Amino acid sequence: MKLKTILLFLIFLSGLFGLTKCVTESYNLSGDWERYGDQSRGSILQFLKKDSLFEGIIKVANGEMAASGFVTNAIKFSELHQISANTYHGFEHVTLQKQGEVIDKRVVKIELKQYANDFLEITCIDSCKNQTNSAYGIKQKWKKIK
Repeated sequence: MKLKTILLFLIFLSGLFGLTKCVTESYNLSGDWERYGDQSRGSILQFLKKDSLFEGIIKVANGEMAASGFVTNAIKFSELHQISANTYHGFEHVTLQKQGEVIDKRVVKIELKQYANDFLEITCIDSCKNQTNSAYGIKQKWKKIK
């Protein structure tokens, strides 16, 4: 009886580890993502893997993103590295313009979380936390379109 219990426990553990591996491998950041739910909705990014890192290239800039001076083929996110199954850390390139003039330009550290392989949430994790300007530190939402 004891041997049977141990054997069943080992089978359970091997199944659990196999399931964990499948869940971990199901996330795929590569592809096209569309922003939604804010003033930059409709903007499109393409995440590409370069060596072991990802970068996000702007394909379409709409609303606030376009007003801030972002253009097609510009790098929006860089040096994104995976720290867990659905979490990446890296940098966002931020530009603020007022009446067509650049008033601030910086690179801020961000955290990107991927949910159900189809949704992203991107938040600032250091230098923009205390900014009074609401354009910094805004939580971005993206959905995978391709």
